[in-house]
Amino acid sequence: MRVVIVGAGPAGLFAAHALSKQHRVTILERRGYVGGSGLHSDGKLNFHPKIGGDLTEFMSEGDAWALVQGIRDVFTGLGVEMAHSDEEGLRKLETQASQAGIKFIKIEQNHIGSDYLPDVIAKMQRRLEEHDVDIRLETAADEVVVEGGRAVAVSSDGESFEVDAVLLAPGRIGSGWLIEQLSSLGVGMSYNPIDVGVRVEVPNEVMDQVINGYGCWDPKFHLYTPSYDDFVRTFCVCPAGYVVREPYGDGLFGANGHSMKDTKSGNTNFALLARVSLTEPLENTTE
Repeated sequence: MRVVIVGAGPAGLFAAHALSKQHRVTILERRGYVGGSGLHSDGKLNFHPKIGGDLTEFMSEGDAWALVQGIRDVFTGLGVEMAHSDEEGLRKLETQASQAGIKFIKIEQNHIGSDYLPDVIAKMQRRLEEHDVDIRLETAADEVVVEGGRAVAVSSDGESFEVDAVLLAPGRIGSGWLIEQLSSLGVGMSYNPIDVGVRVEVPNEVMDQVINGYGCWDPKFHLYTPSYDDFVRTFCVCPAGYVVREPYGDGLFGANGHSMKDTKSGNTNFALLARVSLTEPLENTTE
């Protein structure tokens, strides 16, 4: 089959990895590089089907764990060495958190580093191209062409890519385009809750036992606040890292963080997020 994937972020790249074994795959990427926003992260890997979304909404728990293991194998094949954690220490941390009314999520994790991640992504790009994946950079998808209830092509700046199937993975930067396409095609949409919060920075010593002692690079703590029963969680812990400004477009910026392998700071930062679901008049959390 001729498959066009819109977006060369993590979702598009892994889809191409799976599909190229049996099909002819073309990736359309509006920017001049692959990797999406993930390319500029610090490469945290959380090998758990319920972190970063819940895979069990779409498949059985056994299949979800098998998929996670397959992703782990891809990274291992790209030369990423897996980290080892202190299981006894993590169980102790789980108990301590519970005593404080907090749930600690024990996950197998790894960290590539902002300074090493571009090399890993470049290696993945080369392997996809070796399997005849046609990666078109600086090629923005304009429209999904539908005839008789089926996608038959994707247009881009006057060029038409004929398809038997299309997979749309444009990421956050393309979320507005995705919503426009689905709306014009009459495809129903639902919106996930939005997480709103702050990025906190503390001296490395505060988190040292958890991160280096127990080998938990990106600790996940979940709690419900006593006042309003809000769900709050830690996210994207950056040991010895840096707080950075992240542009969302239209002059809007947020705070993010990253960590590198070879360059360290004296502080660890992390996001502390509260989950908010929106209703009328603004249900669209992307907007």
